[in-house]
Amino acid sequence: QPCSSGTTFLVHSKNPLFPGSPKSIRSDTSFTLVRVEYDGVILGDSSTVQVLPNGTANYNFTTSFEYSPDGPNSLVDIAQKPVLLTVIEALQKQKKQKEEKVMPLGQAVVDLLPLLQGTTSIFSSSINISCSPALVLCSRTPLCKLPPSDKNGFHGKPLLSASQLSNGNLLSVTLEAAYSVPDAFVPTGPPQNYVACLQVPAAGEKEVPLLFKNGILKPGGEKESLPRPKKWSLANIMAPGALNIPNSFIFGGPYEDEDGELNKTEDREFRIQAESMKRIVWDTERRCYLDPAAVLVLQKRIAECRYWPVEVCRMPAVSSSKGKSSKADKGDEDRQIFFHGVAYVNMVPLLCPGVKRIRGAFRVFAYQDSEVLEKTSYAPKIQLSDAALEGENTEKSLSLDGQQYAEAGTFLVVEIKLDKALVPKRLREELTKRVKEMIPPRPPLPPRTEGAKKAVEDYHNHVTSIAVAILSEYHDLFGKQLPDQGAIDHQTLEEQKRVLNFELNSSGKYFAFKEQLKYAVVKIVREKYLKTTAFETQEQFQAFLSELYVYLVDQMHVALNQEAASPVPLTRVTAEQLWLFAHEAEVNKDYKLAALYHQQVKEPLFPPYWLDYGAFCLLLEDTTKAQECFREALSLDPRHVRSLLLCGIVAVVLQHYEEAEIFFEDACCLEPSSVVAWTLSGLFYELQNNNIQAEMAFREAKKQLQAQLAKERSISEGKGGKKQIAAAYVRSTSPGPEQLLPGNSYPCSYFRNEKPSLGLMKAHFLAGPPPISGLSQPSSTIFMKAVEFLMKFNAIQFVHMALAHELLEGPSCAYYLALARTYLLKEEFSKCEECLCEAARIDFMNPDVWALKGHLCYLKRDLAGAKECYERTISFVVDAADMHFVYLRLGSVYLEEKEYGKAKQTYLQACKNSASCLTWLGVGIACYRLEEMGEAEDALSEANALNNSNAEVWAYLALICLHVSAQPAAKPQTGLGLRPAALLQELRAAQQRFGFGNPAF
Repeated sequence: QPCSSGTTFLVHSKNPLFPGSPKSIRSDTSFTLVRVEYDGVILGDSSTVQVLPNGTANYNFTTSFEYSPDGPNSLVDIAQKPVLLTVIEALQKQKKQKEEKVMPLGQAVVDLLPLLQGTTSIFSSSINISCSPALVLCSRTPLCKLPPSDKNGFHGKPLLSASQLSNGNLLSVTLEAAYSVPDAFVPTGPPQNYVACLQVPAAGEKEVPLLFKNGILKPGGEKESLPRPKKWSLANIMAPGALNIPNSFIFGGPYEDEDGELNKTEDREFRIQAESMKRIVWDTERRCYLDPAAVLVLQKRIAECRYWPVEVCRMPAVSSSKGKSSKADKGDEDRQIFFHGVAYVNMVPLLCPGVKRIRGAFRVFAYQDSEVLEKTSYAPKIQLSDAALEGENTEKSLSLDGQQYAEAGTFLVVEIKLDKALVPKRLREELTKRVKEMIPPRPPLPPRTEGAKKAVEDYHNHVTSIAVAILSEYHDLFGKQLPDQGAIDHQTLEEQKRVLNFELNSSGKYFAFKEQLKYAVVKIVREKYLKTTAFETQEQFQAFLSELYVYLVDQMHVALNQEAASPVPLTRVTAEQLWLFAHEAEVNKDYKLAALYHQQVKEPLFPPYWLDYGAFCLLLEDTTKAQECFREALSLDPRHVRSLLLCGIVAVVLQHYEEAEIFFEDACCLEPSSVVAWTLSGLFYELQNNNIQAEMAFREAKKQLQAQLAKERSISEGKGGKKQIAAAYVRSTSPGPEQLLPGNSYPCSYFRNEKPSLGLMKAHFLAGPPPISGLSQPSSTIFMKAVEFLMKFNAIQFVHMALAHELLEGPSCAYYLALARTYLLKEEFSKCEECLCEAARIDFMNPDVWALKGHLCYLKRDLAGAKECYERTISFVVDAADMHFVYLRLGSVYLEEKEYGKAKQTYLQACKNSASCLTWLGVGIACYRLEEMGEAEDALSEANALNNSNAEVWAYLALICLHVSAQPAAKPQTGLGLRPAALLQELRAAQQRFGFGNPAF
């Protein structure tokens, strides 16, 4: 079908167009015309137009050219070949001159790409006219100041149907440069043409070669500037500025964000050096329109063959000498291809959802047909002529030349971009909608309404609490008045009142009490008097204040005259402590008690507590119950990433793979910087044999991890860093075994006055290795990050998948440590011991290794080995992840070996870090064996306050009561199921010795 071009140009200039000398211009007026070319064919010239005195020239010119899908002007040509406009000056004809002379002034290009994107006409407010320096030298004036033309357009009928627009695509390939080129490439000698080629599918089964010619060999020195414009691959453009594609630039970017081969941290220095050395620069963009059939071929080709060859070679440039040569010579010249190399571009990322662009550096290797055929399944050749390369000697010569690329470390920087992604990516809104369909969010809570009665009750409570505080201040100043001392006279009371007022005002407590009461008064105003707006007059305001004052004073008297109810004791157990108690029960395999604690800590509106309960269910292999917990957490917060990931994990275990994909994809969409989310997504896709998306997810995870590590390094460098001290020569702040002696003992009251801190208990006993602070922090990987998350929530199936990947990168201490934890969880002690031996061989100063080895010995009842490992663990400068259980079990070993002084101090250290019923019970037992009955009773009372259903606590309290006061306090423990037979026997013996009967009757 014909594609016509109607063009109207208006050229503006602030100054006369041609301010030349009178010797060159015979009159004050000049004449210009515009020549329109396409694909090397002149479409026509406009009429000669006189330049007006104001420096403008108006053109009105129409021309056309034929478009044919198979013809010379196909869609591929329209995509990559612009219309060329040449502004020409028509010089006045001199005497004795047969024809009128013309002089090119400048050129402009009109990009036809919008015609392939659905537009029917191209308008541009300004198309710059670039002046050719070569032409300027021949002209009379410096035409580089020529202003841009304005108001031009290029009109065409619609080229693509609606189906072609929606299902077709546009492929753009930009070859930037070749770096670290062989030493044989020198700017001296005969001119050379550096060529590269890539073949892509076009319409149907056809192949379109994208040829990049005329690469420029640049010497070493400064790097290429950024951003810099991309260039047309045209040979008939005289003005260098017109070679630049409008609004198309090379921006570069961090090496780590690239998709090529040289994007590792260790490649950075090599890349920086190579970019400032000798190089071949193209900076050329080639485009290719892909019809719907070609898009399917492209997808199939990438899926079948992930590597696409980009060939590169050097050829002698075409000689510009006037000497004639024979056809045979020309044929020989066409076949002279040297330094034939090939780079393999990994196209697989283009099959990942939403990916439209890949850019990176790709190494160049010597071209060999067998190798190319093996890696790409087909072997295209650069064809600059119809002649083909023949003979073994030619092939060997090319191979030897091409080998220099590998020796020099040559690499190409290539960008491949699509207008639309081959695989559409689901939008966040769609993912959120799908998640809500699977897990409906909880309805919003009803608004909390507080009536007048509740407001008055709150006011009474505040008045009472303030009165108690003031009475306490009075007692501090004047002491308590006993009833037998008689009444205080009025004058003394007034003096005491004056002193009390002075003390309250001077100390600021009066204003504190006032602020404490303010909120209760505001609630009464709003709820009782329903007053929420401003008063219209001052009189209304004063009247309201008087009424409110009277009411508040009356209610104050009501509150003060009420009988004081016995205060309800506040619970001393926090949610964090309940989590700790549940975790202790899990480690001791008391799952019934652990479930009880989890159900107590589970708050209906806090997702993390549901996740902890779900992790406990996974420990019991109750996947269905775990799924309910994770979904409950997600219903509370649909944007909670950890809940999404755990829902995806249990969906995989239950073989609900479609749901799992939605959960993982939504997690990555909500938190694109999450290393764990991308890694788990990669493991899921790998489980589905979707290697392309798995690779993409792993690459994105590594990218995010590198960004996090770089950010951490910059922060640490900003703080100046901390001095590194060798752990072998520094003792831990935690007491070692030689420090745990009665001479260095701490009283129990010291630790009871300390507020328990659970900071060290955030790490799960069975979790992966946490980040180690202080000394040598190991280099982390995306898979160990995932292992840490998975072990925390007992998702063992995914743990083994992640560890398999970690092993491919080489065994590490973290790998063996995580694997040992999984074996310990399954009670496979021999395999666990083998892993710990390997971990200790790699890093014998890792406290987590010795702590886990101590747990292994403890479970095998090797108390001597456990004691040695635990003592070594607490001697390190860096604490292990599960120091709480190290102290608990080390104290237990000391008790069994009757080292009660060390046991006491070990349990006290555990109480200081994170107190629990078991830690205080250990202190109580040690003190009881040391016959420190007072401290034993205090410690057991603390243990009983944290858990009043522990049978051992009651048993030892009974023993203490029998020894101290000989009172029958042994009855309560019998209903709690006291299990240690030796303790029960000891209790019965004490009862018989002190004259009490068997408590079981």
